[in-house]
Amino acid sequence: MYVSTLRGSSATPLPFREQKVLQELFPLADGHTDFCHTPHVTCAEGHVIRLECSRCGWQRLPQAIGDLRSLAKLQLDGNNLSSLPESLGHLLNLRHLDLRGNQLSALPESAGSLQSLQYLCLSGNKITALPDSLGNLQHLQQLRLINNTISVLPDSLGKLQHLQELSLGFNELSSLPESLCNLKSLRHLDLRGNQLSALPESAGSLQSLQYLYLIGNKITALPDSLGNLQHLQELYLNNNELSSLSKSLGRLQSLQQLYLSHNRLSSLPESLGNLQSLQQLRLFNNTISFLPHSLGQLQHLQDLYLGFNELSSLPESLCNLKSLKYLYLKNNKLTFLPESLGSLESLRWLDLSNNMISVLPESVGNLQQLQQLRLSHNRLSFLPESVCNLQTLQQLHLSSNNLSSLPESLGNLQSLKQLDLQNNQLEAFPASFGPSSRLEKLDLASNKLSSLPDSVGHLRNLRYLHLQHNTLTSFFNTSERNLQLKVLLLNHNKINMELSAFCGLNYITTLYLHHNKLRCQIPASIAQLEAIKVLTLHKNALTGSIPPELASLPSLKLLTLHENRLTGEIPSTFGTSPQLLFLSAFANDLEGPIPDMKLRSGCVDDASFRFEALVKHSSFCMTISCDQQVDLEDFQLTSKERREILDACSNLYGRCSGAPSRGPTLLLQSNRLSCPLPSDVSEDTSNANASSSLPLRSLVIAGNMLGSDWADLPWWLSDSEKQPFLYISPFKVFGIRTSSIQRLVVGSLCFVTLYCVSLRTMTSWKDHLHKFFDHQDDHTQLTHVFLIQRTLWGGPIVLMLLLCYVWQGSYYQCGHPFLKTTLAYFESKGSLSGGGRLAELGLAGLWAIWVGSCLYLVELVPKPPRAKAVRVERPSGSIFNKVMWWFSWMVIVVCLSSPSLGYAFVQSLPKRNKLQVVNTYFLKAVHYGAALVMLLIDPQSC
Repeated sequence: MYVSTLRGSSATPLPFREQKVLQELFPLADGHTDFCHTPHVTCAEGHVIRLECSRCGWQRLPQAIGDLRSLAKLQLDGNNLSSLPESLGHLLNLRHLDLRGNQLSALPESAGSLQSLQYLCLSGNKITALPDSLGNLQHLQQLRLINNTISVLPDSLGKLQHLQELSLGFNELSSLPESLCNLKSLRHLDLRGNQLSALPESAGSLQSLQYLYLIGNKITALPDSLGNLQHLQELYLNNNELSSLSKSLGRLQSLQQLYLSHNRLSSLPESLGNLQSLQQLRLFNNTISFLPHSLGQLQHLQDLYLGFNELSSLPESLCNLKSLKYLYLKNNKLTFLPESLGSLESLRWLDLSNNMISVLPESVGNLQQLQQLRLSHNRLSFLPESVCNLQTLQQLHLSSNNLSSLPESLGNLQSLKQLDLQNNQLEAFPASFGPSSRLEKLDLASNKLSSLPDSVGHLRNLRYLHLQHNTLTSFFNTSERNLQLKVLLLNHNKINMELSAFCGLNYITTLYLHHNKLRCQIPASIAQLEAIKVLTLHKNALTGSIPPELASLPSLKLLTLHENRLTGEIPSTFGTSPQLLFLSAFANDLEGPIPDMKLRSGCVDDASFRFEALVKHSSFCMTISCDQQVDLEDFQLTSKERREILDACSNLYGRCSGAPSRGPTLLLQSNRLSCPLPSDVSEDTSNANASSSLPLRSLVIAGNMLGSDWADLPWWLSDSEKQPFLYISPFKVFGIRTSSIQRLVVGSLCFVTLYCVSLRTMTSWKDHLHKFFDHQDDHTQLTHVFLIQRTLWGGPIVLMLLLCYVWQGSYYQCGHPFLKTTLAYFESKGSLSGGGRLAELGLAGLWAIWVGSCLYLVELVPKPPRAKAVRVERPSGSIFNKVMWWFSWMVIVVCLSSPSLGYAFVQSLPKRNKLQVVNTYFLKAVHYGAALVMLLIDPQSC
């Protein structure tokens, strides 16, 4: 049954009763009786002494379990046990009982008979109450009941005179019995995550207590007797509702760690300075506005955390803390620092972010052990020269201040690895940083830099360079430098140079060049960037075609080329790109078909992301990046900070489904693409029911001429694009495919015929028009006749415009370049002098002439004479004539508007609509006729 190494052996066979119990526990033994050779059973002297079966799926224990009289250890964690037999109390030699992670709701009363039991773990069950007999376990030393639903403790618990550890965290306790304070041997008491509002006054009787955990309760005050716990070393009171502290806390002479974060404290007692053994004091997220002077007496204090309070100043005595290594003052209201700050000779980490400090004291240069200095989000306008004396400084954070210049000697900081200067007013960067500098990350984003000193191009250790949102016009020629950058962010600048200047970045993984003024072509030498994963070139003025070498980059995952002036076809090499998952090239002048692609599924992490977070229950800060996954539960993070980390490192933490840079994604709208759509563009199977780990995102039809009347749209298109008005098949007349010459001849004949008809109609209907308007006064009659005549004369111009649109115009014709109007297939490459541009300008000019003519004709409409003395009364007609006139006019307006309404209705329907009332051919007819009808409406409205 079981194959394993020998864990226990017995020369004497097991008693029949014990064998029977084991056979009932392991029914698949198939007659095998040598249970002592299994990994779950340990035997000695012919008896079972250990039974260990974690996560075995057991749902019950047999009643005969009590026959294992020599059993010393029973470990059954991670099973599905819902109850225990009463015979469990017969295991008189049992010393270790581990039943955590089951479904137990109660303990049998017989559990109190386990006289030898020293360790009892029942964490992670559903226990609501404990039996009174539990107090009979006189040898019990450790009792763990974490993560249950216990609301009341029995008084008999106070009889456990040898109990050293009692863990009752994450239950539903609202009070503690007085008898609990009789546990004279108790050293470790865990009451985290309960509903306690107070501690009994007798809590001070726990003379042996060393560790007291009260995190996450509702405690509002502490009893004075707590000061009697002379052996207490660690006191955790985080996340409670304390508004004040008892003076008796000053008597805890052995206390080394005091955690009071996330409470309602507004002040601290002076007696706190008497805690001579205190090493860690955490008070962040309170409302403390001042500190007691006695705090300077804590000579052994190493970590002081006072962030997220309301401190406006610091006492001078604080600078007497000679052992202080970590001082955390983030998010307060400090406006200045004491000059004696330089006396903290052991200080290694100083965080003063998010305050209102405008000046640093010169004495800060005396902190010779300082490794991290954080001053982001303050009001600093300059740095003292003494900062450059910090020879051990590794990180200097000065983002979001008012710095307009930096001391030139800043380059003397030979140990500096990270320099954060983003969001300041810097116009220049000191040239003192030489090749020997250890600088690895330099952030100069959101400043006013127009150029960089040449020395920056020689920083051999630099890996991350952030220069976005400046006014830079150029960058170094990387082929002439020894830069080993991994991340270079140059977006939102004014860079205008050849892209070949960046091809020397052999180690680059992320290169941002979007929102610049690049007016060059993409060189074939871009293939030298073999390590690049993210390349953004959108919103520039790039010209020429996309080189095939760009799609062949072995590590490329994300490529953005949209909103440029790229021409030519999309290279077929995109179909073999090994890692590509995100391609955006919309709003260009790309032509031809979309090649078959194999876009991958996944997302891209932000390689530039770095976040400094405080480790829980520790005294140090750790950098969180997308290079290595960490457990975020180990850090002090707000929900906003946690979301920021998960968004930046979505691939690392398996959150690609909500990442903006996830794939497969294909964006090619607003180009000049034509031909049928490819059957597939992702790495998954090409059918409509294909299921991938992440759904494909695409937008390709809008603004292109893609589609076919002989094939269905491929499955990978988004539903928003499967609309009939977005794709139109080759031009047909009565179902017959026509050529450009045929359409020209037919259009010309229609033009001549309609022109002749309009002239004939105007001549023959002239008398009829006058008779029709006889009932009106002379002026109204002249006006109506004038408008109708001019409309008929303007008809040929409208027909000529329509002919220009029809001539050589089709929404789809594979093998020919598509252009932005259907006047012709313009073959210009973007130059203003090209034939296509002239044709577009000519068409626009024709429209301008037509509109101008309409406006001029409006001016020529006969106007009524002005009355000089006597008001002229309007002629009155019959009510019937007036009603019929307005009714006829409304019918005409409705008839002329119906094609537009039908066109809008067509747009709202999916490809295969189920609305049987509307015929598909009728919808197409309305769609094709909408433009003509709207053109006919225009002159009448003028």
